Amino acid sequence: MPKKIVLIVVTAVAAAGAFLVSQSLGAPAPATPLQMVFFTVLQVIKSLAFGAGVSYLVSLPNILRGRSTREWVVFISAAWVLIFRLPYGWLSRIVGTDNYTAFLVVDYVFSLSAIIAAIIVASYLWKLYASSASQSSGQ
Repeated sequence: MPKKIVLIVVTAVAAAGAFLVSQSLGAPAPATPLQMVFFTVLQVIKSLAFGAGVSYLVSLPNILRGRSTREWVVFISAAWVLIFRLPYGWLSRIVGTDNYTAFLVVDYVFSLSAIIAAIIVASYLWKLYASSASQSSGQ
């Protein structure tokens, strides 16, 4: 089976599983039928991003063979940005807002880790494109 098909299947299976788990947790609060449509559409999008992140992680060993530790960190950070929204949402709903300390811990862990991951990716891209821009202007 071609690698592209395998990655599509991994994405679909991970997204479907994530969506089913999300649906089993229910809506974040009592919602109107129209609001439920919006929650469901958003959940489908988050589930697809989660599936794409899992698929991306599955393909990393082949892509990054022989690469530097820095490149591994950048690629894993990009995967985290795709994946983190679902477990964050799940834990937020499970903890609820009744226990502010637990909710704050969940919020800090997931939000700060996503921000750090985004900074890692952005700084890598900045350096990559800044060096290529300086090389092309030096020609």
